[in-house]
Amino acid sequence: QTTVDIASGFAAGVNVTLVGHPFETIKVRLQTQPSPPNHIYTGFIDCVRKTLTWEGPTGLYKGVAAPLLGQLFFRSALFW
Repeated sequence: QTTVDIASGFAAGVNVTLVGHPFETIKVRLQTQPSPPNHIYTGFIDCVRKTLTWEGPTGLYKGVAAPLLGQLFFRSALFW
């Protein structure tokens, strides 16, 4: 049963990160863009479009390794 619990937590950690990380990436890009009138993005959708155009889908997952590892351990311990 413990192995199943840890594996479930592991799967939950992967899913939480893979679903949530693109939103965090876009949020950070919007928060750290230059002040007006030098804005790079006009809003959330514009930021997603430009990121996908300039970097492809992998641009939404830049820096995913650290949160993924953290969530794996956190969720595994939580389910255990």
